[in-house]
Amino acid sequence: MAVYVDPAVIPYHGKLFCHLVADSIPELHAFAEKISIKCCWFHKGDHYDLNSAQRELAVQAGAREVPGVMALQVARGRSKTLDESISAFTRWKTDLQEDALIKEKP
Repeated sequence: MAVYVDPAVIPYHGKLFCHLVADSIPELHAFAEKISIKCCWFHKGDHYDLNSAQRELAVQAGAREVPGVMALQVARGRSKTLDESISAFTRWKTDLQEDALIKEKP
């Protein structure tokens, strides 16, 4: 089991926010409590919203940093695990880069 944070890019009240998710809801709540995140930051039954300072605390406490929407995909059950999502994203990005190289050749 693991806990993840995506980039802090969501503007709200002059601050940037991100999402904190985990492989399970009990693990997510335990981690949030460990880093003193209030339960009122728990949203839509699957993630916590964190500001940039809280995000740094999460990373220091062991949360894995992941690309953008990957965290919410796992939280919302669109992928079995975050590692599978990251793998799929990496393969897609590699395919795009290879396609671009093929198109550049004379």
